[in-house]
Amino acid sequence: MRIFYGFDIELAQHLNQSDKDIWTLNIRDTLVEMGHEVINFDYNLGEFFQHLEKSMPAHVEYSNANKEKVVKAFLEQIKRHHKQKPIDILLSYFYDHFMTKEAILEVKKMGIKTLNYNCNASYQLELIEDISPAFDYCLTVETFRHNDYKNIGANPIYFQEAANINYYKPLNEKKIYDAIFIGQSYGDRPAYVNYLQSNGINLKVFGSGWNQCSKTKKQQIKNLLYSIVNKKKVKHNLINPQLVGSRLTFDEMIKLYSQAKIAVNFATCGNTHKQDKRVTQIRLRDFEAPACKICYITEYSEELEEFYEIDKEILCYKSKEELLDKIQFCLENDSFREQIAKAGFQRVIKDHSWHNRFNKLFNEIELST
Repeated sequence: MRIFYGFDIELAQHLNQSDKDIWTLNIRDTLVEMGHEVINFDYNLGEFFQHLEKSMPAHVEYSNANKEKVVKAFLEQIKRHHKQKPIDILLSYFYDHFMTKEAILEVKKMGIKTLNYNCNASYQLELIEDISPAFDYCLTVETFRHNDYKNIGANPIYFQEAANINYYKPLNEKKIYDAIFIGQSYGDRPAYVNYLQSNGINLKVFGSGWNQCSKTKKQQIKNLLYSIVNKKKVKHNLINPQLVGSRLTFDEMIKLYSQAKIAVNFATCGNTHKQDKRVTQIRLRDFEAPACKICYITEYSEELEEFYEIDKEILCYKSKEELLDKIQFCLENDSFREQIAKAGFQRVIKDHSWHNRFNKLFNEIELST
């Protein structure tokens, strides 16, 4: 098939997040490997992804001033390529802030199937509610949001994340870390990390934001003074600076998974832990970490049981105390830990590659692969 790929293929680089874009590696490269002709949308969307919030006047102002430029470039490119040779599918990652429903409807009139992907509708559905009804299908990782999609006139289809097993794979490296977490510091993550480190777990964290909550000598003194004056402990979740790693390149991340005994995951979305109902969701690392053959521990969700045998292929926890217990047990029992790593790895190879996901999707919507 001929696919117009409506993603910014260098989004991570434009946002200064990584040297390689994860969606390009996972989704685009998989489609190319499957033999499809993939045409990249040539546009830098970095600034838009930093101005997505409809509740922030500055973001709305940016969108109003620049959206039409994106729409114009998008329509010009897809029409030009379609004229050269018919395009079968538009697969995009578009938001209301830089795309319009009118543009998508215009593409549909050309006989092109339109699919929009989003992996954050669990807490950001309002950011795509205008354009979603215009697409033939909205690919979503959250089944509990399907009725919400339907209520705005959209057509949701379940499309869970996966791993590109050509990139995420085990390497022959010596185990030099007990436990690791790779990801940004936000939400309730610092509280979990602080709890584990305070209870003797050498959990090393890698990603942006962790240096801002590390326990420097100056901060320790401030905390001590706070405790003396206010007669209570400081509320900040400070962590050990010796257990804060640098930001990683993509290749460094893959290597790190093979250098650690355990990979930990935290499932809270954004700052929803501060709201009445905390939101969790399955994440890319739920498939990418096991693909690297590491013992993986994540927060339990019922949906995970559709993908793994819990506590046989991956480990799950329902509280920070259970997470601590399971990490301690795994560190003390090498054979059990290695058994989990091997089983999780084999399950991902068998069932959870992006290749499998796209084959299932295209069959479901009756498109030839």
